[in-house]
Amino acid sequence: MKLEIKANFDFGKMANKLPKIIDKFLNESYADVVAKDSRKFIESGRVKPVLNQSTKEIRKKRGQGIKPLYATGALANSLSKSKKGLRMKSYGTLHHEGFTTGKQSWIPDKEVKPRPFLQVDNLSKITSKFYDALKVARKK
Repeated sequence: MKLEIKANFDFGKMANKLPKIIDKFLNESYADVVAKDSRKFIESGRVKPVLNQSTKEIRKKRGQGIKPLYATGALANSLSKSKKGLRMKSYGTLHHEGFTTGKQSWIPDKEVKPRPFLQVDNLSKITSKFYDALKVARKK
């Protein structure tokens, strides 16, 4: 008994279209959802680790917010999608991954713990968009 498989579309064409589909998915759909979900996460004040009491007091005196990564709201408001992916203030990456101060000799070294704030709340919504794009490409 022979098993025969037939395809009604060209796998070669699909393979050629796949990089464009992935780029579009990552740059448009995924970046947009990450920006919105991360903005909500920062604004909610659930970013860990929490601020020290001294930092909270300093911010109150300045008239700023006491949520982590939300002193002025500039970082949260800067999160957006771009043609190349996710866009944010330059210091956002440092806070997400953590960093050490004291690159200059006159500043004492201090380790700033990472505050991961990039979030995706609904991954199934994003993957369904990706699968839909694959279906459309397959039909063409």
